[in-house]
Amino acid sequence: MEADECTADHRYRTATIRLDAAQHDSEAELLRTMRHELLHLLHVDFNLYWMCAMRGVSGRAKAMMGEVYEAAQEKTVAAIEAMLDSGLGMNAGKMVRVARRLRK
Repeated sequence: MEADECTADHRYRTATIRLDAAQHDSEAELLRTMRHELLHLLHVDFNLYWMCAMRGVSGRAKAMMGEVYEAAQEKTVAAIEAMLDSGLGMNAGKMVRVARRLRK
């Protein structure tokens, strides 16, 4: 696997998140990435719309619209991450502490 990824299957309301632990330097970084990928699941309904809308678009227009759509997704996820970190205090350090408590 080359990168971390999150995929959803709209038909069955399931999702798969694949993380490559070797690409992460710490447990905290791995948990940050997991949270990031989980937040992408908030876009599932938008992704379904996107897939249907793009059926009639091709070529350069489709590529350009895809770049804008992907940038909008990442911007939204980053904003939610910032809210979790500052407003709710759910930063990676706290996530590691909670995960360790749950393992006991």
